[in-house]
Amino acid sequence: MNTNSPIATDNLYPGASGIASHTAKVMIVDDEPISTRLLQAFLEDVGYSRFVTTNRSTEAIALLLIERPDVLLLDIQMPEVDGFEILAQVRAHTELQHMPVVILTASDDSGHKLKALELGATDFLAKPVDTSELALRLRNTLAAKAYLDRLAYYDVLTDLPNRRMFLDQFSDSLLAARQGGHSGALLHIDIDRFRRLNDSVGQNAGDRLLRILARRIARCVRETDEVCWSPTDTTHACAARYGGDEFMVLLPNIKGRQNAETVAARVLEAVSEPVAWEGKELVITPSIGLLEFPRQSQTVEELLRSVALATARAKLLGRNRYELYSSECETRTAGQAGFEADLH
Repeated sequence: MNTNSPIATDNLYPGASGIASHTAKVMIVDDEPISTRLLQAFLEDVGYSRFVTTNRSTEAIALLLIERPDVLLLDIQMPEVDGFEILAQVRAHTELQHMPVVILTASDDSGHKLKALELGATDFLAKPVDTSELALRLRNTLAAKAYLDRLAYYDVLTDLPNRRMFLDQFSDSLLAARQGGHSGALLHIDIDRFRRLNDSVGQNAGDRLLRILARRIARCVRETDEVCWSPTDTTHACAARYGGDEFMVLLPNIKGRQNAETVAARVLEAVSEPVAWEGKELVITPSIGLLEFPRQSQTVEELLRSVALATARAKLLGRNRYELYSSECETRTAGQAGFEADLH
């Protein structure tokens, strides 16, 4: 994870220091119930509290897909489906292939270890397990996972969730809204004339300004007491850097349009607050597109296009405002190509 980012040190984004034991979900697959209970009891003693266990190796992959643990402790020698086959399935599955897998084996056969390494095992532990070694290896495995997750899902400059994480969250939230019969909202935030500002102050200074704006947007979302930190958390709001001078705010569950407009107004006010800059006050404004979802049968791509049109309309109407998506956004921005460069 990008723990060297200036924003990460402000503790705005929990998880920068790794996955804490009290939040990590550990899955244990072992055909011996006693061994499973002993492992869980020890891990509970050192602070772990979230577990998924099964003594049926045939259930492992289905449980992994449902539970999405942070780490898998996997026995090798099991009667129905052995650990090698499960490990191979994990590494072949697009949704599971990066999951850390710690192999538990009672065998001293170096061939077993080589085979597990070839299949992509993260680490090994000999059975009977040394509990002190287990605690250290698990801690190191989770720290490495947290680092890789942050590289994959967080923006290096702002330390906000990145485009990839946002799209994953939005796709899941859209599906949940359709299945649950509730509404969500999407805010597309584009910083007005930022390209000109960046050319004026220089790229390094422009990056500093983007970090300031990212912090302000994150705090606005945080004030709703609904901030998402995890790539697998789809129940909370998420502020993300979408690219360049564009940000997104995802509100996956709102009571009504007014809730979304309240957040949009808060972001508008926060971003527009003057920035103390080299003895002067620099005023930066955003244009914000706002859209409720789900909308009929629209896909993620269609909804993203619609909210971008709402942002374009906000710019056409004078910038420094938010605009709710409507059919007018389609008709009034039809000739956008001719003046698109001026909108930024």
